Amino acid sequence: MHFEFLLEEETSERVLDNLMPRIIMGEHTYRCIRFQGKKDLLKNLPSELKGYAKWIPNDYKI
Repeated sequence: MHFEFLLEEETSERVLDNLMPRIIMGEHTYRCIRFQGKKDLLKNLPSELKGYAKWIPNDYKI
């Protein structure tokens, strides 16, 4: 399984980079996509989700 995290800030990314290896084991993977704050995330979220809808496999979680 693969997880995609859409994040508002760098701090959240640092937390997940420390936490996720302890939580997920084996063949599971993750990726953090960081935006420049909440406004940037909300502005880009519709296009990000449309992009995921075109290619995302069943074993990915957002």
